[in-house]
Amino acid sequence: MEGGAGGDVARSALKKLQGALNYYPLFDARRLHLLAYHNLLRGKKDKCKAKLRKCCSRSKRMGLWLEVEWANKNMKEWFNDEKEAEKGYQGTSMFALPKPTRD
Repeated sequence: MEGGAGGDVARSALKKLQGALNYYPLFDARRLHLLAYHNLLRGKKDKCKAKLRKCCSRSKRMGLWLEVEWANKNMKEWFNDEKEAEKGYQGTSMFALPKPTRD
């Protein structure tokens, strides 16, 4: 996906979102979250983890607790090899973004 049209479209959309942050700074945490997922899809796991940590930090600072919960859920889903049994819906974040099947 890195060199393909899909990567170009995603990269362009993330840049547009970056430009809109001057007017809507509360979306910066979501931008970081989506950028983390973009990095995961491109196989850049270290960059993905760094962006998720930054997303959590920025979200906590701004009081965006749903974003914090979702980023933490994705961190566990993407990087914990041990699958924890979900005991039903326990919070507000219902699903994690799908982890790529190839590593």
